Amino acid sequence: MHSAVYDPKNHSIVDTDTNYGKQFIFVIVAVVLGIFILLLESRVLSALAPAIYTITTLLLILVLVIGRNVGGNRGTDLFTGRL
Repeated sequence: MHSAVYDPKNHSIVDTDTNYGKQFIFVIVAVVLGIFILLLESRVLSALAPAIYTITTLLLILVLVIGRNVGGNRGTDLFTGRL
């Protein structure tokens, strides 16, 4: 990531003003979450599976209700509030 778009003005790898800084933070967060999920007991994930399934299904239905057409696709960005 860093070497492909190196900019001498922004030499910090965690600078969120650059794409590689955002990517680096995403990779670190993803690795930490992945390790956390791997360390969970399978009973916890089995117990949470119905709730996770219900929430994701409701979010998909919500996109159909409040989403907008962009380039022929219906979508929304629920995390930033952009509809």
